[in-house]
Amino acid sequence: MKIDADRFLGALYDGIYFRPAYVDITGGIVAALVLAQAVEWDQVARGEQWLRTPEDWRQAIRVLPRELNTALRALSKLGLLTSHVSCDTPGAVCHRLNRENLARVRA
Repeated sequence: MKIDADRFLGALYDGIYFRPAYVDITGGIVAALVLAQAVEWDQVARGEQWLRTPEDWRQAIRVLPRELNTALRALSKLGLLTSHVSCDTPGAVCHRLNRENLARVRA
């Protein structure tokens, strides 16, 4: 059976745009991946806070809970992301990307 490489590769791509500069900003691959996903979700939310569960993150970028927590702490320490537990949705966390700080560190 012949595999159409273009179709196969196209079907594999359903992810985010990874920016190598995010590795320089965050100091690690996983934190950079989480930042890239946060930027995408922030764009959808138009700068407002957005609600995600650990399962949402796992489905989006296949990151393990421990890796996610470490990355979120790193992004928080860098002033790039604020997070707080949602009172309305059990297990979910509200996040907001600090666009100004991200722009500052990228400059």
